[in-house]
Amino acid sequence: MIKVGITGTECTGKTTLVNMLKEHFEDNLIVVPEMIRTMSRDCLIEGNGRYDAIFTQLKEEFVKTKFTIKCGKSILLCDTTLADNLMYLIHFNGYDEGLYNLVKYYMQNKGYDIILFSKIDKIPLEEDGFRLAIPDLRNKVEKGLSLFYSMNRINNVFELIGNKQDRLDKSITIINEKYKII
Repeated sequence: MIKVGITGTECTGKTTLVNMLKEHFEDNLIVVPEMIRTMSRDCLIEGNGRYDAIFTQLKEEFVKTKFTIKCGKSILLCDTTLADNLMYLIHFNGYDEGLYNLVKYYMQNKGYDIILFSKIDKIPLEEDGFRLAIPDLRNKVEKGLSLFYSMNRINNVFELIGNKQDRLDKSITIINEKYKII
């Protein structure tokens, strides 16, 4: 089993890519949904809600990892990574060394076998009731993710640019080349 994390700032086609990969690989994968979307903004900004976002995602990934193995599936596909959650939490709550180090440790120790980084690359920012639709925030998060991956020497990151089909084709190629999944 391989674990693939989709990373990127809001409105860069992460969930669209997950759905296209799900269709392509059919019954050979299990999806971990974007956990932070299920939590209210107030919860993320207040008190310990910021920890809940990280620990809820960790728990879901561990549960789905066991389920993926038990079901004999080849791919666990995560619709965000812990680094995505961390960047938004830092923006709203400030830097938290404990959370940063937890995410860094997880990401450096094979939290994901492959990280597909969906870049902004001319994708328009759309309002959907959850996204904040703030271009400056979007750019800061993308820069923060790039910096996080490079500073912490997380080398299994593959950048995705172009249209939906380009991103899908590159993702399929990376997954197939790295892990020989049909």
